[in-house]
Amino acid sequence: MLIILSIATGYIIYTCIVLFVNKHDFRFLRDVDKSGSEYKISICIPARNEQNVIERCILSCQNQNYNNYEILVYNDESTDDTAKILDRLSIAPSNFKGRLRILNTVPKPDGWKGKNWGCHQLGKTALGDILLFIDADTWMGPETLSKTNASFSRENIDLLTVWPEQNTGTFWEKLVIPQIYYVIETALPIRYTNDDPSWMPDYFKSRFRSSFAAACGQFMAFKRKAYLDIGGHESVKDQVVDDVMLARALRSAQKRIRMLKGNDIFHCRMYTDHSSMFNGFRKNFLAGFDNNIFLFVIAALLHLVTFIAPIILFIVGVLINNWLILVWSGTLLLLIQTIRLITDKWNQRSMIMGLLHIPGVIWFQILGMIVIMDYLTGNKPSWKERKV
Repeated sequence: MLIILSIATGYIIYTCIVLFVNKHDFRFLRDVDKSGSEYKISICIPARNEQNVIERCILSCQNQNYNNYEILVYNDESTDDTAKILDRLSIAPSNFKGRLRILNTVPKPDGWKGKNWGCHQLGKTALGDILLFIDADTWMGPETLSKTNASFSRENIDLLTVWPEQNTGTFWEKLVIPQIYYVIETALPIRYTNDDPSWMPDYFKSRFRSSFAAACGQFMAFKRKAYLDIGGHESVKDQVVDDVMLARALRSAQKRIRMLKGNDIFHCRMYTDHSSMFNGFRKNFLAGFDNNIFLFVIAALLHLVTFIAPIILFIVGVLINNWLILVWSGTLLLLIQTIRLITDKWNQRSMIMGLLHIPGVIWFQILGMIVIMDYLTGNKPSWKERKV
């Protein structure tokens, strides 16, 4: 029991340190001096069966306080009314001032994931200096493009990736989605997504540089040259988590990445019900670990030891009247909850749902077991009527 509590304590101390540092490094997308360059921005939107969200996304792209941009949408063999909505928007009299272009389906070759093929078509067609790939279930505030341009004008970066404000509606969304941000903000040192660790010997920097790379595929703005230099989406054509793989390719090529938060100006609602959310995470959970089942299991065990075991040991401490176990496990539970509430306040989320952090962890533990079964049985989950 003491070994388990020691491991949990070590990890919780690590998350406290990372959160403290990230509070400084994980900044918000913001305005700067507008006297810099005004890049042409190509907004690239791959869309498959997005009839419920695509119009909101496109109209938000239209409503920008920035003028030098175009909107490209790739219809990826949609079987719902997505194509009809795109056709209607494309013939709107003057709303888009010639900025909106619809790309029709191009047959996907073997070996390509559907979204990556769509992004590849968009990247080939786009005319901008900045290629901004966003998901169809996102929408922009009026200042998104001006602030994006300002970031490229201010800093020598090759990729700007922004984590949106996640809008949630159902109980399950509110329980599960914040877990993603909790992990990012407490486990990933944001500064190392771009800068090599100063404490790491030079010999290891080039070998581990890409290991720290991360990105959010819901908003990835590339300088055109950097995107082409790494081979664009063709270089990750068969990858489920193309965003992370593209970020790794950039870091391996010693390109510069800036990861920011998009609260209030860039929004997303990833899922609207439990079934789609479960299937969505199921398809890319293991891929997020580079399909390394060993690392996946180790991470699951670490979370089991850190977040679930203290509850069990707290009960054991009460039953056997062991004050050391009782106080130690109780302190860990209090720290876990405090950290969660800090991240909720930082992201302007409901702190009441934050009290259910442990049930959210259990949800991911159950998902992880199902993903392991998929791996062992060779089962490939489906997503939007396609096998992943």
